[in-house]
Amino acid sequence: MWRRFQFFDQESLTVPQEFKDTKWLTSTSGRGQSGEPVMFFGSENGVIQALDQKLNMRSNFKAHEVRVTQIQQLTQHRNLLFTLGEDDPLAPLASTSIKIWDMEKFSLEANDAGPPPLLRALKIFSPKFPEEKVTSFRVAEEGPSLVVAVGLDCGKVYILRGDLVRDKLSRSSFTVATREDTHDSSAATSSSYPAITVLAFRQENRSCIVFAVTRTITTAFDLNKVQKMILDDHGCDTACAAVTDSQELVVGCPEAVYFYEAEGRGACFAFDGVKHQLACFRGYLLVVAAPANSTNPKARNLSVYDLKNKLIAYSTAVSEVAHVVCEFGTVVVVGADGSAFALCEKDTAAKMEML
Repeated sequence: MWRRFQFFDQESLTVPQEFKDTKWLTSTSGRGQSGEPVMFFGSENGVIQALDQKLNMRSNFKAHEVRVTQIQQLTQHRNLLFTLGEDDPLAPLASTSIKIWDMEKFSLEANDAGPPPLLRALKIFSPKFPEEKVTSFRVAEEGPSLVVAVGLDCGKVYILRGDLVRDKLSRSSFTVATREDTHDSSAATSSSYPAITVLAFRQENRSCIVFAVTRTITTAFDLNKVQKMILDDHGCDTACAAVTDSQELVVGCPEAVYFYEAEGRGACFAFDGVKHQLACFRGYLLVVAAPANSTNPKARNLSVYDLKNKLIAYSTAVSEVAHVVCEFGTVVVVGADGSAFALCEKDTAAKMEML
């Protein structure tokens, strides 16, 4: 049995009406011009909105003409925001592009107009890389270079690698799985391939590893050796995976969560309930799952697991969750119904008293 504690304080957040009135498709944590922590949300109308930890709306800018479907910020060595979206309403797929924004010159002051400098806009598709619906997206730093993985509905992954800002890059692709690799043919798309639901990177021994997951298979691909490794014969839905500080991939399945390194599967923890979202925060694993035997399809439980000490550091009932953003030393949870709250870890003295 896992011991249960309440090592986090929960604070309700007031969500601005303007934020509620917009459909936000994607989110990421990041930094603004002065290094101030901020959350970025990408919308169905192509706008990027910056909010602080209290969900106060700060600056915004138009990133794509149609919609923003994927977003990620790099802050370790360079302050770059990557957006993936559509720019032509008459040809949304063909116009899908990756844009790289310089966030060092993006002011969070609402009165300062204008977007950050656009460093580069990269087309994803070409005759050698046919158009497909994008289902996942991930960016990583590889020394002085950048590497981008774009997961597609057809089961392929497109790789852009090199000096992306100066458009000096190489392009490649690999196939994760075909229908023959899939045990559950109902999970395949109309093109007979399972969609890529999750992408993640791992740097290991000068090799760049791409974890690529569908609903029916978990794989790792070594970009240097051009070698694919099948790690498991099951996968997960979008948002049901996370990456630990040690670059392990965590995949949430109905019966358990599984940890993976490039060589294969590692630890496994049996948590009941269909998983809907996973996130890693300060060594904790956050799991949003459907409660067992619930008749409400939108009911969820949010649990914060301390796997090392075999305890549940926090748990609460929530409604359907749209976004989980870990930043500012807190976890911000935004519900599909427009509600939101923040979790802040208690100090060591308070936790010791509870123990």
